[in-house]
Amino acid sequence: MEPMNPIDHTRRQPYGTREGDKWLESGSPLQLRLIEEDGGIRRVVVHEMMVKDGELQECVYLVDMENDPDNIIREAIRGEELMKGQRGEETYEPNWAPD
Repeated sequence: MEPMNPIDHTRRQPYGTREGDKWLESGSPLQLRLIEEDGGIRRVVVHEMMVKDGELQECVYLVDMENDPDNIIREAIRGEELMKGQRGEETYEPNWAPD
């Protein structure tokens, strides 16, 4: 058997461990607090793996539902679904997802 190409190996890592992976945690305490403060869903908590100070780290930031030209929220919803599928959890698309 041939040695595995390093690029292919990177692609086989679990979602949420590679640079650029994005996901939500829809029921997180922070997201629930924002919903309460905003009187509905206006801001969404997004987790993203980024290189900071030379190390790959999980970073958390907010995205405004009405100002998301790069479709970060849509990508993060997909990432949450991938992560849940990896863990064998039931997946769904939030009813507040952008069109």
